[in-house]
Amino acid sequence: PEYADQRMMTVFTTWGVSACMTERGHVLNGRDSLIGEIGHMIVASDGPVVCGCGKRGCLESMVSLARVRVMLRNLGEDEQSAAGITLRALFERSAAGDERARKVSAYLAHCFAVALQNLSLSYNQEIVVFQGDFAWADAHFDKCLKEELGQFRYYPRGELFDIAYDRRELSLLAAQGGAGKLSEKYFSALAAQ
Repeated sequence: PEYADQRMMTVFTTWGVSACMTERGHVLNGRDSLIGEIGHMIVASDGPVVCGCGKRGCLESMVSLARVRVMLRNLGEDEQSAAGITLRALFERSAAGDERARKVSAYLAHCFAVALQNLSLSYNQEIVVFQGDFAWADAHFDKCLKEELGQFRYYPRGELFDIAYDRRELSLLAAQGGAGKLSEKYFSALAAQ
């Protein structure tokens, strides 16, 4: 509700990467429901793997947990440690000053900066709210993200869109949203009778 009067984008990052764009409380939706599939935005045309969508360099594949694990191994992390990492643990290590984790955190921020800059050209969001795994991003990720976005000359100095991190449980948010929508439909149907 605190963002009901803004152009808001929520970025969901647990089962891939997607977004929901709202304008003044109204959810935007495309003809084929592709408006929120930001995970398939190309952020690196020479990406190392082919995404499920058939393209290389999709945001979703570039910031995936599999990619993070490969990067950690390439930075000298032992196989077992890299294989057991989660994004939350990566961000905790980065926050504690671990250099490998900080390098990967900065890389992840770069990928999101490319995507968010491109999205701002067509959507012009006032706030981006990360939910899911990237809601646990550390201050290093946030700093790198904002620094890179701040280099984009289309944003007037000091007027970068807001960035927030919502750590609430996604299943609880989905249940609350579903209950709210069901209630809205029920009472509008009663009013129509």
